[in-house]
Amino acid sequence: MNFLLTSERNTEAIQNIKALNGLREKQIDATLQFMEVRVKGALGYKGIKPDAITLAKDYQRKYCKTGCLGVDNEAR
Repeated sequence: MNFLLTSERNTEAIQNIKALNGLREKQIDATLQFMEVRVKGALGYKGIKPDAITLAKDYQRKYCKTGCLGVDNEAR
């Protein structure tokens, strides 16, 4: 079980480093899409707190023409 947790942390660190590289190299659009996909995936897990869903809805309403984070603005 510890291996899975360590593996998850390693994967998260690698993804965050990729996002940092994209920002440093001014690949803003690609980095935004990458992060939106990561957040959308994370929001699909059980146990996500209502505050996170509210932030996702606010972001999606403000910045996305479509449901980029996959949260329904009416339900959830």
